[in-house]
Amino acid sequence: MNPFLALLYSRAIAHGVAALPLAAVTDADALLPLTRSGARVVLHLHWTNWLLRGVQSTEEADARIADLLDRLDGFIGGGGRLVWTVHDVFPHDAVLVAKEARLRQAIIDRSAVVHVMSPATADAVAHRFTIPPERVLHVPHPAYDGAYEDYVDRATARFALGLDPDDIVHLVIGALKPYKGLLGLLDAFAAMPDGDAAHRRLLVAGKPDGSPLTSEFLARARAEPRATVHARTIPAADIQLFLRAADVVILPYQQTLNSGVLFLASTFGLPVVAPAVPGIADAITPLMSRTFDPGSSGSLAAALHAAEGLRGPAAGEAARRIADARHPSVVSERFARELVARLDATES
Repeated sequence: MNPFLALLYSRAIAHGVAALPLAAVTDADALLPLTRSGARVVLHLHWTNWLLRGVQSTEEADARIADLLDRLDGFIGGGGRLVWTVHDVFPHDAVLVAKEARLRQAIIDRSAVVHVMSPATADAVAHRFTIPPERVLHVPHPAYDGAYEDYVDRATARFALGLDPDDIVHLVIGALKPYKGLLGLLDAFAAMPDGDAAHRRLLVAGKPDGSPLTSEFLARARAEPRATVHARTIPAADIQLFLRAADVVILPYQQTLNSGVLFLASTFGLPVVAPAVPGIADAITPLMSRTFDPGSSGSLAAALHAAEGLRGPAAGEAARRIADARHPSVVSERFARELVARLDATES
């Protein structure tokens, strides 16, 4: 679904790391016998939203957390090591926030290394859980070079999507979920100054999560004559159509710590509208972005309007510089090298 993992591990083997996908955390136990021959076995956790998804009662949450921690303790007791990547403060659909915080702290307490993709992460999560500074490994989110096909030009992409050559296209791409501030985006889009309103288009592409708020967003967006909605899973081969057709990519999020869409946009040389929050602010520059205050429709409307001034080669080149600095080969090399060094140091 997301090539992030393949990109992160793409150069790992050169550093003696064989990255193996696991269907379940418990499958890591099957690798422990390798430690007898001197191999290091590391369980690298990423997203943890699967554990408490759909859980409503604190009793069930406690039971699931206890079961996972028992399994992790058994794995570590058997000679394994634990590494965790912090993708978000909490899962975006979190209900039992206090339990999620407890789970995250317990994972951190058991981790030899905690991988963060923004230097602002530790401070941004400190009100919920604590990451010891000596365990932090900062390696940024990779760009998406080579992850998606990219041979369609702007004119072809716009023709395929039914857009005119002179349209000003604001793109929202990725899973459609309430945390992304989609309803606020519609309010802001409608409140933008007239300017080139006749040519202004909102292009939405992504799979809806089925929630009431997302359904409300889709109903309103479909009623907006200047919006084009593709509410479905976008095949990997078609991602290029939406990005090549766009002038600017919108990240209307009310809360976020990292954003793959930001680096997808920069890979395709597109400016962004993004929230002024830690984790995002340190990854963008004024040459390729306009920011807004989360929760303020007026601020978002102003940022959307201002971003229309970023059309042109200068902003595109600035976006590509961000992607070049995070080329997957560079990020993967750094991640594998520094992770191995950190694990070596913690064993000495």
